[in-house]
Amino acid sequence: MFVSWVSKEAGTPLKGDDVTTPWRITNARKIAKYLQANGTWFSKKDAARNNIQPQVGDIMVFWRGDYEGNLGHADIVVGVNPKIPGHASLIGGNLKEKVMYRESYYYADHYGLLGFGRPEKQITESSSDNNVTPENDPKIITESKKIDIYKLPRIAPLFSLKP
Repeated sequence: MFVSWVSKEAGTPLKGDDVTTPWRITNARKIAKYLQANGTWFSKKDAARNNIQPQVGDIMVFWRGDYEGNLGHADIVVGVNPKIPGHASLIGGNLKEKVMYRESYYYADHYGLLGFGRPEKQITESSSDNNVTPENDPKIITESKKIDIYKLPRIAPLFSLKP
């Protein structure tokens, strides 16, 4: 899966489910579950209710086919414009059988959006109320491990992405 490969190449590999390639998560639904369990996840509903916008390096997950099914798609957020809420520039693999860049894509009301997230845990007010700290919960880290798209010389130049 493209997102797993990009994460690995950027130095922030996800812990995958493939025995032969432990950094590879084999489908978008599993990436969403991974982010829910190990990172920070915002469902479509939570993001809208709390006015949460994705950040560069976040992973956006969409369902396709049957909502309860196993099919989906994941993109990496490569640009956001705070002046245009609900839009993000995305890059993803296996779109029309190629890697595709979508500039200022309107995701907020997209029927297939499951949500978006990042591989690292974020300490929130609710988690700090429970005395959760980086010392007593190894899933929480204080240093960001977002996907750094600029570490990917084979991809970034294709879309004029500059560090």
